Amino acid sequence: MRENDGLAMSSRNIRLNTHERKAAVKLSKALFYLKNNWLKMPETALISDAKSMITDDEILKLEYLECVDAETLLQNEAVKTKVCLLAVNCGGTRLIDNVLLP
Repeated sequence: MRENDGLAMSSRNIRLNTHERKAAVKLSKALFYLKNNWLKMPETALISDAKSMITDDEILKLEYLECVDAETLLQNEAVKTKVCLLAVNCGGTRLIDNVLLP
């Protein structure tokens, strides 16, 4: 489930100040950019773009952003169903999110 601004619902969100909350919305924007362009661009380019969307903001510290097999959570180029997972430190709060790809 998501908040109205797209941020994944989490009890951690209350730890975010106004500036951090505004920056945190970039996580869902990056994930939905991946989802909306998944079949239009090479995977490596999409992931690079999505990472840049996050790391361009100094307050966001990307821990990981990976697109993996949706069933095993392992790297596997051959699978059709993937999930993109990310973890980001925003201020003093660790945020996680994911999106299932078509």
